[in-house]
Amino acid sequence: MLSRLAPLLVIVLLLASCGAQEKEQHAASQERNASKIQVEPGTAPIEQPTSFEDGDVYFEAAAAGDASLCAKISDAQLRQNCADDLR
Repeated sequence: MLSRLAPLLVIVLLLASCGAQEKEQHAASQERNASKIQVEPGTAPIEQPTSFEDGDVYFEAAAAGDASLCAKISDAQLRQNCADDLR
């Protein structure tokens, strides 16, 4: 029984290692591409929209279960939703 499963186990392990290699190669490729991106002189860095920052604070407050963190949210509707959700 075990001798019949051994080839199958080898195939599964080979497939798993190939998938891991592909992921590593893809990550390395993305790193190389990111390193090639150059910012033009005189351009301002892209700032994260306020809504993203508000969302981060919302999730932080929810994770901590702390409604007082909702006060840091700049959007009034999201601030109210945050406070309501944590009551």
